[in-house]
Amino acid sequence: MAHNDNYGRYSKEDIVLATVLDFGTEVAEALRGLPVRGNELESLCEAFLQVVDAAAAGGGPVPFEQFQQLQRIIRDAPSVAARQREMSDTKNVMLATALAERLGTTPDSITVRLVLNTWQVIGQLSMEQSNEAVLNGDLQVAARAARDRLTETYNEFVRTCAGARSVESL
Repeated sequence: MAHNDNYGRYSKEDIVLATVLDFGTEVAEALRGLPVRGNELESLCEAFLQVVDAAAAGGGPVPFEQFQQLQRIIRDAPSVAARQREMSDTKNVMLATALAERLGTTPDSITVRLVLNTWQVIGQLSMEQSNEAVLNGDLQVAARAARDRLTETYNEFVRTCAGARSVESL
């Protein structure tokens, strides 16, 4: 029996959650492929939707069925949920780096942090709204629910916040 040096190096949580990093990598790469149009939040949303659509169609390294399975495991296993929060930091570094490249700044700039943190809130709220369909729906229903809730949440953010005035004008 051959000895595998990698055996035992990764926890079961790390193995299950590799999908989170793969998905983050795909979104960052999709973002890099988009033209810079002056609205990085919109570009991030577009990149995310490209990856979701590819996953739903069975393309890309992260099929939507795998994403559904991951979400069920996270829901049912507290140790996986805790590790997922840690891995999200790595995913966010990838996204921050891609945003910084597009903006000509650093990943820790206030601009990148505002865009990324706003995006995270939009993503979290949309996932809460589509959770049941994503976890328990068939592939196409789940993918459509994830896409629809994300666009609705993003559009609501734009409707309620995008027309805000700067503090100087108050």
